[in-house]
Amino acid sequence: RPPRSTQGVSSAASDVYKRQAYIDRLNKISEEVCLPTFDTNELVKCIDSLLLVDSKWIQKPPNSLFIRPTLISMTNSLEFSIPTDALLYVTMSPVDEYKMKKGKFLRLFLETRCPRVGPWGY
Repeated sequence: RPPRSTQGVSSAASDVYKRQAYIDRLNKISEEVCLPTFDTNELVKCIDSLLLVDSKWIQKPPNSLFIRPTLISMTNSLEFSIPTDALLYVTMSPVDEYKMKKGKFLRLFLETRCPRVGPWGY
């Protein structure tokens, strides 16, 4: 099991693993795809606040919480252009111990008869 670090989050809320590295990577990728960049330290503070507000909902170890910051374009256009508006948000979902045990994975079904895309692939 990889080591965890709190990096400023109250131990009552949760341990956060590699938070700054993941946020820095999101910001770097956002710049590469022409989405606006953001203040990574400010996002860390926002996630810390969110964890403190929702701390009573965070399950105790060995369960964990999956935290996913996401940045998407909000430009109302289907053409290829640099986005003028974007939305940065964070989703959190619990990860139960049984999902982390070796050999037990979530199974997904891939529908091939009725794809939900147009004939051009998008």
